[in-house]
Amino acid sequence: MKSDTIGTLAKALSQAQADMKAAVLNAENPFLKNKYADLGAVIEAARPALAKHGLSFTQLVSSNQEYISLETYLLHESGEWLNSVFSLPFGDVKGRSLAQEAGSIITYMRRYSLAAILGVYAGDDDDGTDKGKVAEKKTQPAKPQPEPMMKPAMTLDEARKVTAKDGREYVTIPPDELHFHLKGISDALQRDDISTEKRAEFLKKQVAITMVLDSYVPEPPPAS
Repeated sequence: MKSDTIGTLAKALSQAQADMKAAVLNAENPFLKNKYADLGAVIEAARPALAKHGLSFTQLVSSNQEYISLETYLLHESGEWLNSVFSLPFGDVKGRSLAQEAGSIITYMRRYSLAAILGVYAGDDDDGTDKGKVAEKKTQPAKPQPEPMMKPAMTLDEARKVTAKDGREYVTIPPDELHFHLKGISDALQRDDISTEKRAEFLKKQVAITMVLDSYVPEPPPAS
């Protein structure tokens, strides 16, 4: 969108662009190993030339439950203006608060929108924010998933003789400690970096512990 006329603004922007210094590529994308100019570098490159020619900018943020939007306005002292709108999806990200995720998205949008409306080169499309990480992750092949394995069949007598890592038979270990062992084994089976032999061993122990726990008969309550 723009004001009814932008002739004066266009002339001032042309003069400002001639005076603008190149934005310093002062940050590095840890995934692509390329340099880019962060938001501060873009502002530092543009602000002196904008002020000299009667130009300024402002960036306004709005949001709903699904998107964050940023309106970037380029203003001229004559009253002429033009703007652009940039929106990105917004939601929960594991390990980050909503405020951290919102801040990351807003900084990302501010840098790209400001560089675009001023004609400042700020580096390649992907930077060090989570948006760059998402793009990088999409190019990586999916890890192969381990082949499913059948749980071994065994009798209760066989299960009782299976031993823990310290050599104790599971039948000699208290139930509360067995539950602790079972949790550790279940967590280990979720990993995709264990060998087939180790996975088979864990499955055997998992079955044995479950059978031993199921075989316990709760003590009757004391007589009143």
